[in-house]
Amino acid sequence: ALPIFAARTNGTDGATVTYAASPKTTVALSTIGRRLSGGTVSYSVVGSEANCSISESTLTIESVGDGACVVTATIAEDSNYEERSDTATITINKATQAALSITGGTSITYGATLDLGTTGGSGTGDVTFSVDDTSADCSIDAASGELTVDDALGGGTTCTVTASKAESANYLATSTTQAISVSRANQAAFSVDTSDADETVTYVADPKTTVTLSTAGGSDEIGRAHV
Repeated sequence: ALPIFAARTNGTDGATVTYAASPKTTVALSTIGRRLSGGTVSYSVVGSEANCSISESTLTIESVGDGACVVTATIAEDSNYEERSDTATITINKATQAALSITGGTSITYGATLDLGTTGGSGTGDVTFSVDDTSADCSIDAASGELTVDDALGGGTTCTVTASKAESANYLATSTTQAISVSRANQAAFSVDTSDADETVTYVADPKTTVTLSTAGGSDEIGRAHV
């Protein structure tokens, strides 16, 4: 047999819903059981929880709060029956964030920096960055998103950057990745010089004439000049 009076949320004994910012999540409040009293039915939130509000028989989720709202359904007394109440708990889950994207570019040259950022996501969670050395050696500032290349490893390589937006009061954590292509840099101006100011020498058979060659400029301390 049905109980004399029981509260229901979305037709069940304790609904589970997910937070939404716009439009806000709502829950239909109702009761079941024998209506012996002719009194009106009213609904209220138990305690001082500000994450839920009620208008007539509709409950609105304002925030996740502690993850639940407890609702009391009360049928008023009449001349023959005393007031009667029942409660139901609504479980509130955090929402999935909107899509998160990495901004700032998709390519970098050795010796340069790339300032990465994000767009999208939801909530107030902090954004942090990390990098996976897919085929080049890269570093990134976790807070600012500044990416640098430690070693291009021949160029035509990539680093994979991950941006993570932390969990907040109403939203779960989320992350996204972006492949960054890495190129070798152009060398600085490069020149060759001889030990003779006029670069003109006279042939000598024995000992043979020699000229000392040197280079200036260029880049990369590991490189070697071939003359």
